Amino acid sequence: MNFEVQTFIRKWVSSCARCRSLRGPIHIYCEYCWLRLFEIQNAVNDFQQRDYPFLVYALFTWQDELDQLIRPLVYALKGGVIVEPWMKFAQDFLFFRSQIGNLLPQVIVIPPQKKRLDHAYYWGKALADSIGCELLLCLAETNNTRKQKLLSRESRQKKEFELEGDFKKDHFRELRIAFVDDTITTGSTAAAAFQALEGPCQFEVWTLVAKPRFGTA
Repeated sequence: MNFEVQTFIRKWVSSCARCRSLRGPIHIYCEYCWLRLFEIQNAVNDFQQRDYPFLVYALFTWQDELDQLIRPLVYALKGGVIVEPWMKFAQDFLFFRSQIGNLLPQVIVIPPQKKRLDHAYYWGKALADSIGCELLLCLAETNNTRKQKLLSRESRQKKEFELEGDFKKDHFRELRIAFVDDTITTGSTAAAAFQALEGPCQFEVWTLVAKPRFGTA
């Protein structure tokens, strides 16, 4: 089956990730579930998350009562490369971010990528394209972080990243940076990025979904 046929089938025949009805031309969710999802978007007052030791902005806050709406979305986005939802989310996110008043970032940084670009890359690219800034793939896992994959969940809370390629720490100190990831829970990934970048002058975390549990397993 060629790529065009697969794309057509995924777009018009596949079912809603939440209610399993045929979703038609709207990606991931049917029209009803999309409307329900956008009803729970964070308002401007809730856009900034208060549960982290650094500045975090999130389009959605994953609370227990919203689990049935948000969980299917997160897992569906992790399951493949679907561009349209990311662009829609980026436009909505930047509308809320524009209400804050601080200067927008000069560069966007994402978590380390493996052989295949993941969902964080497509979220970051949608945001970078929307504001016209550079998307940098400059972080890599250290040997310590790679070994942590064999450890318990509690032991993996502390991650370590390093700069890769020709990137130097001095390059980032005077830049306004947004670290972009699709979800944030404990904040360990963002904290590792902040340390690897040597504390840039402005560091924000931009995420689609925040599930605050900082400092917990």
